Amino acid sequence: MMVDYSQRLNPIKPIPAINVPKELNARLGSGLKLPLSIINNRWELLSGVDKVSQDIFVTLMTPIGRHMYQPDFGSELPFLLMEPYNQRVQAELIHATKRAMDIWIPTAKVLRCTVDLWPDNVVMILIEYVIKGTVSIQSVKIAITNSDDVQSPASDYTINGSRFFKV
Repeated sequence: MMVDYSQRLNPIKPIPAINVPKELNARLGSGLKLPLSIINNRWELLSGVDKVSQDIFVTLMTPIGRHMYQPDFGSELPFLLMEPYNQRVQAELIHATKRAMDIWIPTAKVLRCTVDLWPDNVVMILIEYVIKGTVSIQSVKIAITNSDDVQSPASDYTINGSRFFKV
């Protein structure tokens, strides 16, 4: 019998994944938490589902060609955000999100991706995904601006409603 460790009833209001077995967290890996911070002389780390959510954000917000030694890493989202928002761009944003996750986030499978334009030229991307090998449904909500004439400070970028960068 498979157990659903973190069924999300409302993907807009994420709840922490509880009771995720240690074997799953070990398989999903661990790494440095962004923004980088030190607590008690140790780097703050993320593991498991939280690490996957952070990896999704980093992958989607990194333009292809940014990394010198891995120029194909990232997604087309940063380039598409400079286009005037319409149905074609919305479809391309969804396609680019799914493609980047298929390539760079092998532990997750996208179930649903929605893109909406909010007031003040904010593009809201909601991704529902399942960790492969489980029935653990997760969601990530990313809010970004799509206007090059509005410069958003780093503190405006959010992942699941919490600030990604501390300023």
